Order: sequence, then C-alpha cells, then structure tokens
Amino acid sequence: MVIVPAGGFTMGSDSFEQAIANYGKNGQWIARENPRHNLVVSSFLVGRFAITVGEFSEFVRKTNFITDAERNGVDAGCMIKDGAQWKAIDSKNWRNPGFVQGSNHPVVCVSWNDVAEYIKWLNFLSGRKYRLLSESEREYVTRSGTQTAFWWGNTISPEQANYDGTQSFNGGAKGVFRQNSTPVDSFSPNYYGLYNVHGNIYEWLADCWHEVYINAPADGSPWNTGCVNDQQMVQRGGAWNEHPSFLRAAGRVWNLKSNRRNIAGFRLARDL
Repeated sequence: MVIVPAGGFTMGSDSFEQAIANYGKNGQWIARENPRHNLVVSSFLVGRFAITVGEFSEFVRKTNFITDAERNGVDAGCMIKDGAQWKAIDSKNWRNPGFVQGSNHPVVCVSWNDVAEYIKWLNFLSGRKYRLLSESEREYVTRSGTQTAFWWGNTISPEQANYDGTQSFNGGAKGVFRQNSTPVDSFSPNYYGLYNVHGNIYEWLADCWHEVYINAPADGSPWNTGCVNDQQMVQRGGAWNEHPSFLRAAGRVWNLKSNRRNIAGFRLARDL
C-alpha cells in the first residue's frame, strides 16, 4: 500500500470533458458527474494494485468461502457479456471468468457482498481495519493531482490502459482489444504509485448510488444516506471491455451488491 497525501480537489467533469466524452451509451451518464464540487480528503493508505486472484484464493482456501457466483440457485454463475446482454453462466466464477488468468491478475466475478466477507476475514487475520475506498477517495487517487480526463492527459491509447482499443477517445490512437484482464502491475503507475486506475477492471466502492452530487460529503467520506437504493453500489475505473470514455477519472457507474461480472473486482484502503 502507499500513503496518499491529504489535499483538496475538484470532483466531477467540466463542460470540455463532458463534450468529448459524450459517446453513445455514455451520454446518459455524463449528467451524473455533476455538479462539480470541491473536497478536502484526509491522508490514507491505498493498495497499489487491485486484489489479485492469488490473494483471493488464499482467503477461499483458509475459510472455504463460497462466492455468490458459486452458490446454487436461479442466478448462479458469473455475469458474462453475450452481445449486448449480460448473462449469468453457471460454470463461470472467480476461478474461471471466461478468459485465462494468472495469480497476478485482478480477481473478478466477485460481488460487493463477497468483497465484504473478504475484508471481514482480512481484518480479523491482520488486526487492522481495511476497507473499500469511498467514491471521492477513488477519484482523488485516480487524478493524483491532475484535473484532466486521465491522469496523464485528455487522450488515451491501448499502450496506456486495458480497454476496447478499437475505440478512440478525443482523437487518441486506436489499437488492440485484448478481450481479457491483464496483470495488476501492467502499464505505468500514476503519480501516487497506483496501477490500473483507468481500465482493466471496475472496482467496487463503499458508497451507495446517487444520481448526482447534490449534498455529497465534502470530506472524502463514503456517502450512504439518501441513496437511490441501498443495494446499488458505486463502481469506478472502467474495464477491459469498455469504450475509453468510461475509463475517465470522473466516470461513474453502479451495480447491485449481489451482481458479479467478469469485469469487476476491488482495491483496498486503510485509515492512517
């Protein structure tokens, strides 16, 4: 983990970024990055990487935990995208997400509920208090002192992150569409030393979903009052299958706590 310095930043996207990011299905999400607002975030610890398959497998080995995707039932299995639709496939889970992965790949096909159990176990084992990042903390560490769409600027190429490289953003170069996750230490770290803050996998966060930022906390804490639905939780970062517009620092989506897709995992934080 690395120490993230305390500081202030402006959360959300400006009119310039919203204009260049208004692509297809992402257009409906742009308004949810408003209103821009200033925050002050306290210093905390955050993982350089998303939690890996190897780390999660140790949890399962020691606890015999069964993830939501592995439980018997109508909706068993991991969600795999079939054309434009997401479908639960019984045979798919964190062990077999539909593509080859190693122990150093980010674990996917885990629900928010699964993640909560992992954190409970880790805290008991370590005597510490690990947690998910808040939504504002996630944007803060992603930006790492910048205000551009990505921490390196306003364009992106497949040499910088893992996403659908056949799609371009703001005139950036096109390239390979890998169609799977990559190891957690792929690509260059940002100014805080964090890897894959843009792309590879979405990361579950501590906040429930709000359509816009009206009345959002100004101190970096999780926002869990006045939710649209207490089962809808925020995800950030974009993923290996997404248009680059979804990878932006300001980009935000949600999913149900019970949902498990092969494009979503998690990263941990800890208070100092």
